[in-house]
Amino acid sequence: MPQRGTPAKKTLLIIRVDDIGDYILFRPALESLRKSKKYGDWRISLLGNRVWAGLFEALDAGFTDEFIPLDKGRWFSDPIFRQNFLRQLYQQAAPAEVWLASRTRHFFLEDILVHAFPDSRLWTCGENFSDYPDRAERNFIAAQNRTNIFPDATNNHEWLFNQEFTEKICGHSDFKSLPKPEHKSPPRIRKPYTVFFPGASAGSKRWPARNFAQLACLLTERKQLSLCIAGSAEDSLLAAQILKCLPGGLQTVDFCGKTDLVQLIILLQGANLVVSNDTGAAHIAALSGVPLIALCNGSKYGRFFPYPPEFEHVVTIYPEKPREAFSQTHFDMARIKPEEVFRIINNFGHQAGYSNPD
Repeated sequence: MPQRGTPAKKTLLIIRVDDIGDYILFRPALESLRKSKKYGDWRISLLGNRVWAGLFEALDAGFTDEFIPLDKGRWFSDPIFRQNFLRQLYQQAAPAEVWLASRTRHFFLEDILVHAFPDSRLWTCGENFSDYPDRAERNFIAAQNRTNIFPDATNNHEWLFNQEFTEKICGHSDFKSLPKPEHKSPPRIRKPYTVFFPGASAGSKRWPARNFAQLACLLTERKQLSLCIAGSAEDSLLAAQILKCLPGGLQTVDFCGKTDLVQLIILLQGANLVVSNDTGAAHIAALSGVPLIALCNGSKYGRFFPYPPEFEHVVTIYPEKPREAFSQTHFDMARIKPEEVFRIINNFGHQAGYSNPD
């Protein structure tokens, strides 16, 4: 590629191409950046995952000057797309600084992207990889001009980690709860309602559909409520399995594949309770202050769940408590019994709209 000039002054590129939950936990950094003394008058660009582009536009577009969406599916499957995307990046003026903000990254994605900016100052946070680079790839990384803020990647929750990373670089962090989106009508559903989110990115993270159905029966024995099942279009099969097991007369709505991310936030923020597997929806509920039961298999214990103690409205349930932080071990989700979840929900009391058992 042709040589380009000196990086443009007061320009920052943030690379954050991971999933919805990761972005939910990182997004307050954008407001902190814009309000900081160091970066307040800089031109800030965000290279992000196209999957959550609509969420960014609704909540955070005002804190950056440019959003560059990346289709990760095409990046990994289409070499021509990869080549063209990198060429377009290289044709832009190089930023003065680049944030490689993900604590865990894929060498063939994030580290290749930053190679388009060899003369920019590069901030990173640890050298944890999802694909374990070989020696040549690690030498490639080591040759780049990077300032590694947390070489050993501290073992705290992702929400706190993002605050520390932001504070270290710009001297300011103001992480707030998830705001209510504007200009979107809320889904039509009778209140009070509970939201079930039975999907997950991997089968090992999913609580069985029959267990969700048994929990719904236990909940409706005590209180009249509406039940919403939310998720992607692919989760419709799980929703159908749950609905098939429910008694007649229960007010239920299947929203799987029928909401965009902004509508999903509105749906979750209006709920009296959310019961979810380890998904982006669980993080939306947690950061919206909605009572949440998070059902987790124990993988990466402490990084995403359980939440810090100040999140009193979030309860995490495991089949078995992991013995060490950030463990890769996971347990069988079917070992979490609906009766156990129901008992814990009752301990929420009036906060979740349920009464304690007699």
